[in-house]
Amino acid sequence: MDGAKTLKDARRRLGLKQREMAEILGVGTRHVAGIEGGEYNLTKKLLGKLKTLLPAEVIAEKEDEVYLLNTYRNLSDTNKATLISVVKGLALTEDQASE
Repeated sequence: MDGAKTLKDARRRLGLKQREMAEILGVGTRHVAGIEGGEYNLTKKLLGKLKTLLPAEVIAEKEDEVYLLNTYRNLSDTNKATLISVVKGLALTEDQASE
């Protein structure tokens, strides 16, 4: 995932200025500009914040991704853990198949 593109796209879809996005994320405007300009990386912490604070439609690029994100967010913690295990298993199967 390209952090610069993700952040810039999300900001533009919402019609926000860098200053406004910085306020949402709790960072300085310079930090947002640095991420968008490729000077800084979008950390997992900031990406998590972005995903939590913004609607799935802003982060996801495809309708299926929006559906999956919204469904996942509504699962119980136990079901989330089960789903993550299944997905990890599928990823391992895909990796083995490509070897």
